[in-house]
Amino acid sequence: MADNTASILQAANLFLFTMNNPVRWLDPLGLFAIPADFGHFKDDNPIVYEALNDLLYAWNALYRFYDDPYTPSDIRAMIPQMRQDIYNLANEMVSIGNRMTISVGWWISPIDGRLNATQITLLMSNPSAGRSMMSATGMAEVRFRGQADGTMANARKHAYWTALGVIRTGDVQFVRFFTDAHEFGTRHNFSEQYMFRHMAVDIHNNMIGFSIASDALDRGFWARQASSHHNYIQRRTSNRNFNERTAWTMDRFR
Repeated sequence: MADNTASILQAANLFLFTMNNPVRWLDPLGLFAIPADFGHFKDDNPIVYEALNDLLYAWNALYRFYDDPYTPSDIRAMIPQMRQDIYNLANEMVSIGNRMTISVGWWISPIDGRLNATQITLLMSNPSAGRSMMSATGMAEVRFRGQADGTMANARKHAYWTALGVIRTGDVQFVRFFTDAHEFGTRHNFSEQYMFRHMAVDIHNNMIGFSIASDALDRGFWARQASSHHNYIQRRTSNRNFNERTAWTMDRFR
């Protein structure tokens, strides 16, 4: 990381890294400012408050894994982007929390008890995209039911889920937030090295899904062409056509 100390001193502003507000924002390494004091959400917007707590936990955990000698080099190289993604999510949570109070909608299925506070906040902030994303989630669960985490089948599942989500919602940014929230908003993913590796594998395979979605959109597939775009994504994530050379499994890091 470049040393920015001189430029900050020249600007005569020692709080430049924290967006001129060191009380409300946190930037321990001079990388990104993330919300530090979000206690004002605790009583009025508790789901947003929980989401920000979870993201701050993830943010702090990344420093531990970056310094951990057992973190594989391929995964350590992903950590700067993970920090950027958590930064984006945290600021989206603040933006949502400042404009609306989040409560769980009736249309979020009770079977989705695995949804974390960050995901719920995103779903309720954009119900239209949220419903489409939950539809894609259900379809991925059905198609790949019973597949173990960390396997090539699970890599295909994550690529399929992400690609279908993009086409169904028509909103790449929403899907990026939602898939990141699934990983970064779950504290268990940062509990130990094995789970952290699992998370990194899933994030990598999600990015393959974004690439497949981009190819589908280039070919003119979009949400109203349900049969065409779904068939295309199914073909791209099938055993026969999936590019296993670019996908990750846990075997890569054993």
